[in-house]
Amino acid sequence: MGQSWNGPAVRSIFTVLTKPSLLSPALSIRDLSNINVAHLKRLGIKGLVLDKDNTITAPYALHIHPQVEDAMSKLMSEFPDSIAILSNSAGTPDDTNFQEAIAIEAQLGIPVIKHQSKKPAGHEETLAFFQLEPCELAVVGDRLLTDVVFGNLHGMYTIHTQILTTKNDNKVAQLVRSIENNIVLPWVKRVVK
Repeated sequence: MGQSWNGPAVRSIFTVLTKPSLLSPALSIRDLSNINVAHLKRLGIKGLVLDKDNTITAPYALHIHPQVEDAMSKLMSEFPDSIAILSNSAGTPDDTNFQEAIAIEAQLGIPVIKHQSKKPAGHEETLAFFQLEPCELAVVGDRLLTDVVFGNLHGMYTIHTQILTTKNDNKVAQLVRSIENNIVLPWVKRVVK
């Protein structure tokens, strides 16, 4: 299943133009293996909101990417009941009868948060799922306009990762991500100090 139109992300462009700091992650890392769990816990983080495609799996895959297998095992043991996937495809109205979400949960053993609007929306369902305060959650993902803006808009700690692979990736997502990483992120670093 591919991703469809993301109105909330498009609408957020106008918000980030007036507040570019929303695009600035608290932490930028290569992949999940670079997450320092002790540091997160010192910050008061009690739960992880993970993007799926190109953060924990290859695009549209139903198994943890080999590059982050060990890291995911560690994260799941450190946050055993407080880790979930917030995807812009699985668990959304695009996911008929939540078939993709059910398959992901069965294969990965990680809950998928069901939500009506795509990131950067979906915070109400996320907070209801975790039963934690926003400042107790870290959002981890490869996209600035969805994952990072989502977390920053709603007072969560944000961790931006690089992609795991371009294999089977959505061409539009590749283009947008390239613009985000090569044009937007350097601009934000200059503007937000």
